[in-house]
Amino acid sequence: MSENDIPKAVRDFVFEYIDSVEQLEILLLLESDSGKAWSATEIYNHLRSNLNSIEKRLELLYSQDLIRKNDSGQFYFAVESDSGKNTVRSLAEFYRGHRYRILEMIFSPMKKSRDLAEAFRLSPAKINKGDSNG
Repeated sequence: MSENDIPKAVRDFVFEYIDSVEQLEILLLLESDSGKAWSATEIYNHLRSNLNSIEKRLELLYSQDLIRKNDSGQFYFAVESDSGKNTVRSLAEFYRGHRYRILEMIFSPMKKSRDLAEAFRLSPAKINKGDSNG
């Protein structure tokens, strides 16, 4: 199976939003029961990961507008567009059947180098506020 066997929308989504297996597992857990709001502790109890790490991943998913937080501080799946929901569902289905392919994508050198380049990309605002001594 090649990378081309992974639906393009799924590939693009993983490259754009998913930085770790834990982040993916949290998103897919919330998506699997989209009517339920989960606390970080409930997610920890389900995934048996590190609570501090789960809290950081939740904040990242929240900042990406993939999940929302209710007044009680619980998180829930919040992708609003039909195409976004379909992409996450396709990702979940593909992950169930071909977990190793998604893991390869998350840990691929191409993704890591792109993420590194993104970290050093200068926005126009940063450039305009730059030092003029140079």
